[in-house]
Amino acid sequence: MTNVISKLQQKFNLFAAGDECVANVYAVTNKEPQLRLKGGAVGIITVDKNDFYQRSGIKLQVGNVVDVVVTEVVDGIPSLALSPSYILANTPQTGVCKIIGTRGVIVEFPWKEPGLGFYSMESGVPENAERLEEGTEVECLGLTPEEDYYRIKKLRVVLPEERAHPKSEEDKETQKPQTAPEEPPIREDPDFKFPQPWPEERIQKSLTSKDTIAVSDNGLYRVGHCYLAQPGASPDLVMLDDKQKAQVRNRNGINPRLGEYVLVRIIKMYTFGYIDVEFVDLPDDAYVQNFQKAFQRIKREFKIVEKNGFKFNYRDDAVFKEGMKNRSEKCFEQYWLGYLYEVGVSGGKPLFENRKVGRLDVRVLDSNFEYRDGDTLYCQLVYIEPKDKKAVLTVKIMCVIHQNVPQRV
Repeated sequence: MTNVISKLQQKFNLFAAGDECVANVYAVTNKEPQLRLKGGAVGIITVDKNDFYQRSGIKLQVGNVVDVVVTEVVDGIPSLALSPSYILANTPQTGVCKIIGTRGVIVEFPWKEPGLGFYSMESGVPENAERLEEGTEVECLGLTPEEDYYRIKKLRVVLPEERAHPKSEEDKETQKPQTAPEEPPIREDPDFKFPQPWPEERIQKSLTSKDTIAVSDNGLYRVGHCYLAQPGASPDLVMLDDKQKAQVRNRNGINPRLGEYVLVRIIKMYTFGYIDVEFVDLPDDAYVQNFQKAFQRIKREFKIVEKNGFKFNYRDDAVFKEGMKNRSEKCFEQYWLGYLYEVGVSGGKPLFENRKVGRLDVRVLDSNFEYRDGDTLYCQLVYIEPKDKKAVLTVKIMCVIHQNVPQRV
């Protein structure tokens, strides 16, 4: 029956990368889980992804019902990854107790947006609750995302001896509790050297087609340069700054865990928003801190492109802050809040598009500009509103180029 289904899937276009589905594990063959999706189709989770999940504490077994995301489709068969929400709900996450109340505990996680979790005492008394106090390291299970925090299903205090090495039950009974040693503060190293980018010749070699670029629209991402990233929804994805996703093309034997930083180098970029990276190293906390401080200085040094008196690869901080105050997203695919974009006109509207999701909906703020199909517009992105799997972009037209003659206010 499965072979018949596979042949039908190969004949018709049923899935696309980014689709979210519910699936049931019906077999595990040579460490590769086979899944049947809701609706009857079949898909797989590759061995390397399964190995990544096992190391993170998730063991996929026959009968498991899981939330998945399609990462690619090969001959009609979707390759799947566990959704970020499923991973969060089924792996232990470590945080620090920030505030303790009589009815709940607020936990701070080492992530951004959101970095907080809430445990309700209605779920029961936390394990090792007698050790619970402000600043205590805790292990959280069953995280589910709310609007701006995570709800925690189970919470336990991590004992000092567990941070060093696990003890047998017999050892735990005889050993006296120990105070965790204080870690020395991380200091900025004046001798820290930021990783060097590729030479220009190698950067140019990455431009293999008209779709490949050396610098992103916002100037932040550049081929051959190194960045910090964290593992994403699958071992094939990492998250860069501004929630930008990147595809891992070469792991170089490096296998970061969820929540860890990994040093990556961009090896290729595309006009439609895709970024390919390779792993360079697993840095320690001191390196991460020094890198982040140095990177803030380097950001300001990136070249700003000017056309007809307008700055590209430059964020208008006033527009960015206003958008964020009104709960705008920071970015969608290759488009960033507060930046200026040069786009065409199609169907009487600015043409913002992405190969993965197609053309995006655009709202244009009122202006005195007149334009038609074939013109070129300079549009400032002032608001990003998520909509289904796409987004609605609100833009302000700054300049119209009609018959090669700039028109501006």
